[in-house]
Amino acid sequence: MEQAKDFYNRAKNYNPLFYVVDIEESFGASVQNIVQGTQVFIDYLKSKAVKVGLYTGHHFYKPYLMDTVKNYDFLWIPRYSGSSSPGLKPNFACDLWQYTDKGIVAGIKGTVDLNQLNGSKSLSWFTNTDKKKEISLSQYEELKKENKQLKQELTEMKELLVGIKSNAMVSPAHKEDWEWAIEEGVIRGDGKCMNPTDTLTRQQMATMHKRFYDKFIK
Repeated sequence: MEQAKDFYNRAKNYNPLFYVVDIEESFGASVQNIVQGTQVFIDYLKSKAVKVGLYTGHHFYKPYLMDTVKNYDFLWIPRYSGSSSPGLKPNFACDLWQYTDKGIVAGIKGTVDLNQLNGSKSLSWFTNTDKKKEISLSQYEELKKENKQLKQELTEMKELLVGIKSNAMVSPAHKEDWEWAIEEGVIRGDGKCMNPTDTLTRQQMATMHKRFYDKFIK
């Protein structure tokens, strides 16, 4: 875990496109410890919402149970041809195949490793130029939570609108009286947005009585 933290902290300021865990030698460790250590390393990096790859030797993959490691985003396996051209592909499904360590690249002195895509992932997936924006699991859960909340708020708004609409409708039995009260100024408004079936407060009733008194009694 401490090595994973140190690796992440040293690399993050460079804004890498992805992180790769390189497991090729046992250095005397047991298979169980290698698998457990690799898994812990990968899980820690994944908790940082970054792309993580597993790079492991073709000779190492099965004997050291690298096929039991999980949670990484891509698998990278070297299998060299002995020349600068591709030879036999890895015997195991992987996303990147490192096919030689004798490659020649213009502008670089000496030989270099060369790789080619070997799975369904495009080059743009590795370079972050995919049109589809990827999100982490935690971001997905947060978006799902926000979506659920928005749906609840939308439901409540619909219920409120239904209530407002029903309150704005005058029942046929009172329609004539309602229109008279508006026309005479006892109730002010157009009769459509005053919530005729809503609760009448004491101060509203006092105002209506005063208007009635001023117009018809005073």
